[in-house]
Amino acid sequence: QWMDFRGQWAICAYTLRGIDPYPLAGAELAPIAEIGTIQKDWGTSPYGCLLGNAFYPGFLTLEQAKIYFLIASAIALLATGFFFCRRFSRSKFGMMAAGLALCSYTAFGPIYSGNAGGIICCLLLIACLICNSSPIAAGVLLSLAMIKPQTALPICFALLLMKKFKPLAIFFAMTTLAVALFGVGIFP
Repeated sequence: QWMDFRGQWAICAYTLRGIDPYPLAGAELAPIAEIGTIQKDWGTSPYGCLLGNAFYPGFLTLEQAKIYFLIASAIALLATGFFFCRRFSRSKFGMMAAGLALCSYTAFGPIYSGNAGGIICCLLLIACLICNSSPIAAGVLLSLAMIKPQTALPICFALLLMKKFKPLAIFFAMTTLAVALFGVGIFP
């Protein structure tokens, strides 16, 4: 059940302690027993090692991080519902779509397995809903969602086509800073 979470949390925990997690994937012995080993062929984007702490807080113990994750998931779902309601309050279709999206398996399934996919989708939805009123906040949310580039980049492309440059500039600056702090690394 928490396999995805545990692997991502270990990567973030090692990164925060100044240990490159990539060579540890598949190692038999863990350099820090409390963190443990990382599964073979496990990895994330280089900037995900740092920004991933928003979802998989390596500064907490594994059990504390799981509680944090569950609370963050609930907050993300509630915030997404709030922004959907605020944006589509006059549309019955919009309210129905928001309700279906928030009650679907895609919203709750990843939470059960410890995958941040649900939170990331919520961040991307909120970023799209607030990009006109709060472009800086939208850019920060896009940057955090970038730990799953396959999900975040299409949204960035859509914002580019809509000429929403301010959120994209914030996104680019934060992601560049994370890469500069951690390095480019090698995708496992």
